[in-house]
Amino acid sequence: MTGEYISALDTSIVYSDELPGHIRAFATPSLDGGYTIVVNLKLNGESQRKAVEHELFHILSGDFNSELPVIYIEKSALEKRKPAPITSMDSD
Repeated sequence: MTGEYISALDTSIVYSDELPGHIRAFATPSLDGGYTIVVNLKLNGESQRKAVEHELFHILSGDFNSELPVIYIEKSALEKRKPAPITSMDSD
């Protein structure tokens, strides 16, 4: 796995070739209070970027604190929310 770090959001991004093809990415809270985004390395660069944007939007929207079922959160994210494009990422 390779990785990046977005310090302003305390979020690590790791790339894995072990994810099944139908999973583009997922985010999970880290024990240290930040987040980890795991991105499917099998995706092309543009698809990886969009997957990271999608997961960052969940983090910024506070979706991890929602009591709604994940199906509703995803439906809302895909239908109503349009995250701003990422122009750069800090790497450590």
